[in-house]
Amino acid sequence: MKKYILQIKKSVIAKNIVTLVSGNIIGYGINTFFLLFIIRVYSPAEIGTYDLIVSDGAIITTVVGLGLVMAILIPKDDRTAKMLCQIVSIFSIICMILGTIVLIAISGKYRLFSLNFNYSWACILLAIYSYFFIQQQLFYAFVNRKGLYRVLFWNPIIMAASNSGISLILGLMGWSSPGYLIGTICSLLLSILLMMKNANPYAERFSIRELKGTLGIYKEFPLVQMPANVVSVASQQIPIQYLGNVFSKAALGGFTMANRILSIPIALISTQISKVYQRELAIRNGKGERVGDFALDLLRKNYFLAFAPIFVLVVFGEPVVGLALGSKWKVASIYMTILGADYLLKYCTSCISGTFVIVDRPRVSLLLSILTLAINVMCFVIVGQLGFGIMKTIIFYAVSDGLINLINIFLCMKVINADYKKLIRFLFVEMLGSISAMYLIYALMNKLFY
Repeated sequence: MKKYILQIKKSVIAKNIVTLVSGNIIGYGINTFFLLFIIRVYSPAEIGTYDLIVSDGAIITTVVGLGLVMAILIPKDDRTAKMLCQIVSIFSIICMILGTIVLIAISGKYRLFSLNFNYSWACILLAIYSYFFIQQQLFYAFVNRKGLYRVLFWNPIIMAASNSGISLILGLMGWSSPGYLIGTICSLLLSILLMMKNANPYAERFSIRELKGTLGIYKEFPLVQMPANVVSVASQQIPIQYLGNVFSKAALGGFTMANRILSIPIALISTQISKVYQRELAIRNGKGERVGDFALDLLRKNYFLAFAPIFVLVVFGEPVVGLALGSKWKVASIYMTILGADYLLKYCTSCISGTFVIVDRPRVSLLLSILTLAINVMCFVIVGQLGFGIMKTIIFYAVSDGLINLINIFLCMKVINADYKKLIRFLFVEMLGSISAMYLIYALMNKLFY
């Protein structure tokens, strides 16, 4: 143990990862504590409605981000990074105002979603949420660029406490899904204020000419990376939109709860690893260093950090969910078992996210996004034609999404010239072996005790 502690102290990358992960562990501890109360205040249908609105927000924020959020890490000077932030900010304000007006104006003929509360109010909340979400992403990228990991340590703690606390209070007041969304918006605002105090990309003003010149230099991001991001995010929202509209908001609530629980290792560990990885990759790639071995080594060393908690959720999901969330959420444990292997692959892709942008291969990212969309569309067209119930639909989706994540890992490793023998050994010996063992133990436990 002392040996590993000394290695962490000597490694700047490891210390930065530990700082970010520590903040997220505390944040998730707060979220988990409040979740025990929130799920008793909000129904599965109300949480499903919230997820449906946020799902649309994910697509909107990807469009207004212009593919430039990740690009903030690339410039050598902070001045250019600040201009990129301001370009996205101006575009997002214009889009939110015009988009809200258009959505309300055409609501008589077309609606984004069917809700149990005022549609115009929902559109306004969606616009506010989307604006603050993209601002939070810009500030996070800029603070990450500056290497202010102590600031980022506090970020998830403040967001978790404010989001959970405000959502719970508004839920008790009977605000339903809008209350949950307002809690999220408030947490984003507080996160922005924390980061703004330490690094503000809007402190310096630039002329329209300067902003246009910078946009011209980075035009490949809006032209190639942004469409790739939009296609990728849209394809990720297909299961949420399909389950929420074909089955029910309550069925969607069970599915999204399973995803929330399984995504804990991603949010706690891999997202933080990816932030440090992206900055380190940008520095090493800029120096012309070989980055393939660095990326693969990072992936292999951190895989089992996610395997342990997902193993527990897959094998012991039913008693854990029943005890923590109550009997009405029991179905979430079944979904967790189905989605477990897919989430281990998601964890790996999350660790190395941003690779295509950092090494200037946005066209590969676009190709992967189109392929992802095609596979997801095909998946849900097939299950729709075959008339599958929700359980078979989720199984079919888990297999197709696992394939997508596997392709993603291969392409990432290819563009940075990773050692293929080591990659194959990791994927098909270490990973496949551990996943097979996990499901064999689950089958044995299920036969003996359930």
